[in-house]
Amino acid sequence: MARYARWATTRFVVTSERVIHRHGVVARRATEIPLGQVRGVSCRRSLAGRVLRCGEVVIETAEGSEHRLQRLPRPSVFRDELRAAAEAHRRQWGRGWSDVDQLERLDDLCRRGVLTRAEFDRKKGQLLERM
Repeated sequence: MARYARWATTRFVVTSERVIHRHGVVARRATEIPLGQVRGVSCRRSLAGRVLRCGEVVIETAEGSEHRLQRLPRPSVFRDELRAAAEAHRRQWGRGWSDVDQLERLDDLCRRGVLTRAEFDRKKGQLLERM
């Protein structure tokens, strides 16, 4: 019963800016991963997971950490959607934006709390080197 309650109250959301993993029955917790930090996404399923159509998605980030999203229904669909969102995010940031536009967007993301100050400073340094 407790395992089902945990599964039923777990949510995975992919937005245009981040991946959100909300979980917990009594104490709710949320983990957010900015799409710009996603470097790799893989899917793992056991034999029982194949039968039940559930599995695990592993998200590798730029910092070298791994986030495991377990007991995910249709993990390959989620993996494909996450890959597409991360690629769209990279295209948006990599092409079609001037360096000044990117700096303004980075500043906005930092003020909204999407990026940490360290992430902002690192990206700002990279952009200033290119100018």
